[in-house]
Amino acid sequence: MHIKQMEKAFYFLFSEILDKHFSKSIPFEVYGEKEFKIITRFFLLGYFLNINPEFTGEEPPVKRRPDFMIGDTALEFAVRTPLDPPSKLKAKNLEPDILKLTTYQGESVLVLYDFSDKYLEEKDLEEYSEWANEQNLKYPFTILYFHKENQNKIKFIKKLIRAK
Repeated sequence: MHIKQMEKAFYFLFSEILDKHFSKSIPFEVYGEKEFKIITRFFLLGYFLNINPEFTGEEPPVKRRPDFMIGDTALEFAVRTPLDPPSKLKAKNLEPDILKLTTYQGESVLVLYDFSDKYLEEKDLEEYSEWANEQNLKYPFTILYFHKENQNKIKFIKKLIRAK
């Protein structure tokens, strides 16, 4: 599965969550990560027809399980609700999730959904690159960061993270 296909799928899902005609009375934006993973699992199955939730990798010393394997792409998913602090999507707080991705030799994606009013900027995502350099990561990963701006306009940032 290519990153571009992931980008398209998660953009579509995010836009539908923000669309009041779709969500009706369901307040998806206040759902936590656990609830979103359930919704996402079924969405991805319908969209890609071939997913493997909580795939167990073989990388020693610990077998790590990304949230999803879609084809040959590992995927981790994180959500920040309007009530969560900005630190929820910071690299240091997502370290266990990122380590799952960076021990996988194939393509890896970290999808971030941000429903808060104080969203991250591209410069904030530079923290992931700095963190990657400190950790001397083995394999790169791509961040797909989605947030809503005024009037539910979607802002999207894509960033490749690798150790230098």
